Amino acid sequence: IKAGEQRIAESHFAAREYNQFVELIYQRVQFVNMTSFFMLFFIIGYFFYGALFAAVGATTGSESDGQQFVLPLIFLLCFALFAGYYTLNYPESSLATFFHFLPFTSPVVVMVKLAQGYGEGESYQIYLALIILLISAITMLFIAARLYKNGILQFGHRVGFKHVFKWLKKV
Repeated sequence: IKAGEQRIAESHFAAREYNQFVELIYQRVQFVNMTSFFMLFFIIGYFFYGALFAAVGATTGSESDGQQFVLPLIFLLCFALFAGYYTLNYPESSLATFFHFLPFTSPVVVMVKLAQGYGEGESYQIYLALIILLISAITMLFIAARLYKNGILQFGHRVGFKHVFKWLKKV
């Protein structure tokens, strides 16, 4: 009987300790603010990376060419995760600030910084990073549309920078 009572007491203590941790998290993180910024950065970042992948898909002549050119884009996604981990460990460094405004890494880094909390008078950085990401996404969508328009019906060619620049110039 004593062992059963001890297990029940330990489970109540663990539950109370867990509840204190959850309460601390709910008090520290502003979920409405974080959710709204997450949705904004997710949607705009999705368009940005989607445009990059669409540009690669439009410029490749075959599936094997497309697979080799997608690998650098996947490295960019992995680099964005690295930037998030770096910002988690060194939030006040100048490299973390650079990652904060870089369109490839800003969706991840801004969420990390937002969870850590911005200092007094630093909240403008969120909006600046959002504007930079939005302008970059629109630019990438424009470039991808131009490449798609001029390169999608080109079959059996080897992709070169000469072709890509020619397609970007062509109206």
